[in-house]
Amino acid sequence: MKILFLQILFIFSQLLSSVFPLNSLEQNDLVYLNDYLKQNQKLTETQKGELQRALTISAGIDNKLSELEWKSFLKINPTIKFNSSYSDSLQLIDQEFKQNSKIKHGFVNKLYLGASYQAAQIFDKAPENYHLIVYGNELTSVAVVVMASRALVGLGVKPKVLLIRKNKPEEPFGGLLVQGGLAYLDRNQINANLTPSSEFYREFLKRAKVKRIAANPHLVSEALKTMLLEANVHILHESVLEPAVIDNQIKYLKVKNLSDPKKTTTLQANSYADTSQDAELARAAGLKYSIGFQSLGFPGSTLPVSPVFRTKGLTVQELQKIEKQIIANPYLMKKIKEKLYAELDKDFADWLLKKAELPFHVGEDFVDFRSIALGAAYHLYRNKPYDFKKGFLFDRPNIAILSKDELSWNALLYKFTSYEVLEMADAGSRPTEEMLSELKELEKWLNSFGVSKQIKVIAPQELYVRQSLNILDVKEPLSGQIMLHGGLSPEKAVGTFCYYFDARGGIEGLGGKMPKPTFNFGIEHSLTKISNLAVVGRSAGYTGLAPTAGRILEINVSVGSFIAAAAAIVTHENRSIYSVTSKEARALVERITGVPVLLQGKDLSKEFKDSRII
Repeated sequence: MKILFLQILFIFSQLLSSVFPLNSLEQNDLVYLNDYLKQNQKLTETQKGELQRALTISAGIDNKLSELEWKSFLKINPTIKFNSSYSDSLQLIDQEFKQNSKIKHGFVNKLYLGASYQAAQIFDKAPENYHLIVYGNELTSVAVVVMASRALVGLGVKPKVLLIRKNKPEEPFGGLLVQGGLAYLDRNQINANLTPSSEFYREFLKRAKVKRIAANPHLVSEALKTMLLEANVHILHESVLEPAVIDNQIKYLKVKNLSDPKKTTTLQANSYADTSQDAELARAAGLKYSIGFQSLGFPGSTLPVSPVFRTKGLTVQELQKIEKQIIANPYLMKKIKEKLYAELDKDFADWLLKKAELPFHVGEDFVDFRSIALGAAYHLYRNKPYDFKKGFLFDRPNIAILSKDELSWNALLYKFTSYEVLEMADAGSRPTEEMLSELKELEKWLNSFGVSKQIKVIAPQELYVRQSLNILDVKEPLSGQIMLHGGLSPEKAVGTFCYYFDARGGIEGLGGKMPKPTFNFGIEHSLTKISNLAVVGRSAGYTGLAPTAGRILEINVSVGSFIAAAAAIVTHENRSIYSVTSKEARALVERITGVPVLLQGKDLSKEFKDSRII
């Protein structure tokens, strides 16, 4: 059996070396295996053909496998057949990793996603029917497909779950957290321990090795890959969808391959979930939506967007020196105060300057700034107004500590109309040339303090878009007023979330301090009037002021884990996802996880009687 395993690796090495440069593999691995197999018979032509098909699927992939991922790959990949049971094969692989240090992970660099996921063959096969098709590349996307797979298994059904995304196979999973670089997690503030709002979110935090706040994009991507492999989720990359809607149902999806537009196919599923940030599938299906804060009467107004950048070569201790240099400079602080009073309303300037001399707080894996001195000093350096209506705003940073000298900054705010934000989002949410230029200036400024040999400022691939639109055609919208009253009744809820109505940067036309509601949430605001389609994410059915709390990633990941259960119920009981209740979804998740859901919504409406909260 050991010989068979090594023979398979050897054939892969030969196939790979004919397609990819040899230096893309581990040279020592090839020599070692070649010597080991000199006296052994070759694989059959059938086995070679199976390996060739696996290689064809994996062409262009270049990611390292962990031991678990390699084992999962061999366990679920249908194109490789062994002359032994899966369990025996996995045991052998485990032994090889433990006993033969010469076999490096680099040997299987080219085998990762494409070979692991059968869905890459979709365009060459007859149309398939799935239990659930999910569209998106977010943490929420992974939550839905993984939990759906687990729920189906729990109901005694062999899962057929497909995740479709626009990204290339070699691009990581994680969307906002990875491509958007949003490493500083906004957590459920229900208590001092930041208790996760669902068991799936708790599992994600553990797998991504989040101590308290900071989510390292690399660790996030690795965690999501592993979860997808374990759940045997099919994945289709580089694809866009065109839904065919008849009688308020998606009858099928027309799928087009982005790298080869001539390649198209049709797919069907019992249920569909749109987990894209801006509800692309739902909009294509014709569902109505509101732009920006239209439901508040401000259709052109939305929250600012941010290029969440990273710094490399700057430690927290060195950053403390920079802030101290600014605050300890009387002349500079005097200039900052003069600037703010000249450009802003006096009361607002007074409020900003109240904590101007307080140093930032350092947590276990994060930094929270209390003073505006750093940002205001940068505006002074750039001779720019401290007002994003006239350019940008270097706000008080929220910083995730990724390593000793690598920090992720959520600090720069850019204001656009809701229409402009949606246009940017539909074009890929790429940072503008103006933003990229500003980041270069910021790099020069940080280096001017002389606290480090060289500080690099690294731009994200995508912008952090806080809000663009919300779907209106949903079963039961979730409003700010409902949140303020403690959310849904326990019979209609799947979890509890606590967070401020956080309109960072303000909503044009709406000002003042906002409360921090603790509310029960369900799945009904994600169920749409297209009876087999759910929308999960910030663009779901949040209305009024609710998008300012509903935009937070954690609540949508948690909602997604219960939408997944609803989709499993659909397959098991032959009904529509629209008909599944939060109570039913919660019961199934509790059964799968073995953990009862604790509901703790609080009615704050008597404390905060504010007519603006609708």
